[in-house]
Amino acid sequence: MRYLSLALVLALSSCGESQPEQVEPTPAQVEPEPAPITHECVEFGDGNRPGDKIGNAAFQNCLGERVELQSTCGDYPLKVIAVSTVWCPACKSYLRSLTYDHQISRGGWDYMILVAQNAERENNVTLEQCMAYAEEVDADPAKVVLDPGFRMSIGGGLIDNCGDGNISLPFMAILDGWDHTYEFSQGCGGSAANGYTNWRDAFLGEIYEE
Repeated sequence: MRYLSLALVLALSSCGESQPEQVEPTPAQVEPEPAPITHECVEFGDGNRPGDKIGNAAFQNCLGERVELQSTCGDYPLKVIAVSTVWCPACKSYLRSLTYDHQISRGGWDYMILVAQNAERENNVTLEQCMAYAEEVDADPAKVVLDPGFRMSIGGGLIDNCGDGNISLPFMAILDGWDHTYEFSQGCGGSAANGYTNWRDAFLGEIYEE
């Protein structure tokens, strides 16, 4: 019995002195980062209606420089395309509001103003007339371009105003600045994907889009 007790004591003693098994620490599980969302414009576009990516086009601005619609693609969350004429008084009012909003936002989005006709409703807008118009609406002359007779914009099929051949001025459309998806215009409304029903919701929705 003594031997059994001694053996039990020794066994218990040896158990008490044994070191716990060392477990190799495993590295913390790190969630893989989501793949970055890639945005890119389509040179020739895939349509001209809301929900489509608008294609590229080249214009001459008031400074006489060649500029492309997609030159700032991917640089801003939103781009406003405004089609106007010098003779349109409502256009001037809308554009002054547009350029003012752009100034107070410190250039957080982009715009391009397309001038289709001069004060005499002629299609041949000169650079001098373009510069005077840009100054009148407080716009950057580099962002005001010539679009004689709407040939490049609405008439040329670059962007559909949903007017069945009629043009209501000013025509302004909101594009997603990352890939130039046509998001909204007063004539067409919004695409089925975004559900925008008015200009304000479309503007703010694109500005603050994650």
